[in-house]
Amino acid sequence: MSVIVPDEVMVAAGLSEEELLQEIAILLFQQERLTLAQASDLVGLDRISFQRLLASRQIPMPYGVDDFRKDLENLPLSLLEEVPLPGSDQTREALEALAREALMVRLYDLGYLSSGRAARLLKIPRWDFLDLLGRYHVSWFDDGADVFAESQHGQ
Repeated sequence: MSVIVPDEVMVAAGLSEEELLQEIAILLFQQERLTLAQASDLVGLDRISFQRLLASRQIPMPYGVDDFRKDLENLPLSLLEEVPLPGSDQTREALEALAREALMVRLYDLGYLSSGRAARLLKIPRWDFLDLLGRYHVSWFDDGADVFAESQHGQ
């Protein structure tokens, strides 16, 4: 199927054909109507290049708990021998625990989980989770909050 976009629309948008195709692919990917592979193919990029394009626009890759579980199941055992885990016996369980911890921190950082929920999922106290955030260099304060505006709202 071909789509014809009038030249005046392209000029008004200030986009080349390649840029318009990228915008369409990104939009459909964000709406989860195209997979990473399909969106990459649409714009003629390999998957890594398309991921870099998404990253340059600060568009996160969708990655949820189900994706994490699938990745853990498909993790080759030989990889465990190649991944140095300081202070651990490098068991699959140790790697899974580290990956689960990192995932909970990332999901918290993206705003998908509260600190309390993440702590419950990790089966640790909330304060321990907040300490864990520091080890991952993730702030537990809402850095984007306008504290002055919020203080004025309360008056």
